[in-house]
Amino acid sequence: MQESLMFLPEVGLYYRTRSGLRAFISSDVGINPFRQNRIDFYPLIGYIEGVNHVCSWSIDGRVRKGVDRPLDLVKEIPAPAPIKGWIAIGHRAASPVSATPDQAISMLQALDKDASTLAIIAVDALVGDGLE
Repeated sequence: MQESLMFLPEVGLYYRTRSGLRAFISSDVGINPFRQNRIDFYPLIGYIEGVNHVCSWSIDGRVRKGVDRPLDLVKEIPAPAPIKGWIAIGHRAASPVSATPDQAISMLQALDKDASTLAIIAVDALVGDGLE
């Protein structure tokens, strides 16, 4: 039985796919005014976590009209929260993400009292990028 989608996906928002992955719609290419082609049926373009190619969806969030597929968009989800801060790297340890470079160094030294700081790295990522 096909699950009816209760929303129309929008550009710039995040979604959950039927298989549970995060997806992001980056653009809507619209309809070709000169001739109808496949992209007219799947004008929403975006990305799915773990998928190494661009994906396209119909205006109701399906990757194939009339058929339930694992990469269909089924639910809008909140955008991932940003992670901003600093990490101090030592020979044997790395600090958690900290608000300032000095805090990162202190956290590193709390983990390894003999640690010398090899690098301090600015972090600007999103939750879900492996830094939780």
